[in-house]
Amino acid sequence: MMAHHCIDFLHICETNERDNNFSLVQSKAHIRYVSPSPKDDSPYKTFYIINNPNENKMGGRSTLIMTQQLHNHLESMTIKIKGRYIYTTFNFKNKTKIFIHSIYLPHLELKHKTLYKDIIIELYSTLSKQPTKQNHVTLLLGDFNIRDLNQKKISVKRTLFSKQYIEDHSTDSNIMHLILQHFNLINLADKFGLSTAPTHIPSDSNKQPSVIDYIFGSKNLCNKTLNFKILNMVDDEFNDYNSDHNLLMVSIDHPNEYIRVHSNNNYSKLRASSSNDNDHYNIKDLNTDQWNRFQMLLNNCAYPIYEESDRIGDPQQFINLRMNQIDRDIKEALAKVDIKTYQPSIPRRNDFPLHIRQQYNQLYQLRSLTVYMNDKKQIIDNHSVIEWINSNLNKISCDQIDMNEISFIFQKFWRRKRKWLIKLSKIHNLNIVDSLPHNLENITEIDIIISIIQQLEKHIKDNGFNQYWQEFYTPKHNIPLEESNSLESPITIVEMEDVIRMLPNNKAPGLAQSSPLPDTETSMVG
Repeated sequence: MMAHHCIDFLHICETNERDNNFSLVQSKAHIRYVSPSPKDDSPYKTFYIINNPNENKMGGRSTLIMTQQLHNHLESMTIKIKGRYIYTTFNFKNKTKIFIHSIYLPHLELKHKTLYKDIIIELYSTLSKQPTKQNHVTLLLGDFNIRDLNQKKISVKRTLFSKQYIEDHSTDSNIMHLILQHFNLINLADKFGLSTAPTHIPSDSNKQPSVIDYIFGSKNLCNKTLNFKILNMVDDEFNDYNSDHNLLMVSIDHPNEYIRVHSNNNYSKLRASSSNDNDHYNIKDLNTDQWNRFQMLLNNCAYPIYEESDRIGDPQQFINLRMNQIDRDIKEALAKVDIKTYQPSIPRRNDFPLHIRQQYNQLYQLRSLTVYMNDKKQIIDNHSVIEWINSNLNKISCDQIDMNEISFIFQKFWRRKRKWLIKLSKIHNLNIVDSLPHNLENITEIDIIISIIQQLEKHIKDNGFNQYWQEFYTPKHNIPLEESNSLESPITIVEMEDVIRMLPNNKAPGLAQSSPLPDTETSMVG
């Protein structure tokens, strides 16, 4: 159903699941599911299922299902009330965030009075602490079990003293109306004229359908809402189960729309063609003569209206053809006035999607780890020379550095990175890490680690980036050519002293970039 209707985020209430010891940190909390989709590159093939079971048999229990594409942007997830309230934050480029409050509110009855109060207080507290910025949007959705929730208005007096009123009257039947009004949350169904459309169809034919399920959004979300519809779960042929609740579906503009659209395979092929680059015109450099000629060329273009045309095809087809014609005329006019084209600039890495930034960070850490491994090899290969230099340095320096201290730094660093390597291999579903040594004592073990790092780098580059992102990952050589050539000369005692002096602070990766140390004292340059 999610694949057919292209649903990225689904909140399901009353899943009838109970677990007294459930926690989001458990491995079973985020279940990865691959649907039998015929297309391997479909964004609706891999999903993550996050359960929110209840602790008792008092009803409740909810589940979140999201696509892997959306799961890559998941910043945090917190279960506020088990089985009833889960709070999710998604992080996109340009510091854009989406805060989703998934609620399953019980009926305001005596047996649910305490639970109702806890949910209301927790919801108000979370909304109050939530940062409010222009590029932050809020969604409040779920089964509220309150009829016509968006139609009642609360007095201004109560709004002004909402915090105290919340604490003292959390079980008031009007309290949810007050929260919506206080935080300016709007029923998104209003924009599409569906605020009165029934969402709950009782199985008992004697009961009337009602509106108890809602999707509320912050005001800055309204202009980004593209569509809203209510799907009848009983009549849906792609639904494998029956429900007395309809499915509320809302479509919002993707915060990473530019990056998302330009990162697919179709765009990669289009961007590789020379004609696509010629479509970018630097119109800011138009002078007066060029601008006047450009306007004259466009004014000479004739566009008959639909009523005056042959009326072949439907009006929508006529509009599409007309827009394509206007686009061609504009490009031809720009070409005639000799406007320069330019290559679109590469976006900054900070503007990349979250999962792309994570992969960049993984590659950076793997490269840094490779440098440290080569440094360790250099110390083992030239142990006697380095020990001799360190001994002389200790004679003239106030800070005494023992060679064992240098080795301890590497071992301490390796123990931390060893756990990270094992975790990283599991993230990418690789079995290249069976058992890593706790201590690196010889060159053979270090070479094995370097080989594992190289395999991880190759896997991330080949599978983590498509053609569009691959071209952005080009190592930058910040060292000038003359400086790079100087590194090939034999290292001096002064340079070696500087390296050893910095090693205890763990700030000198790159010892292996120097040429091998000579075996005798006389060949070194002082």
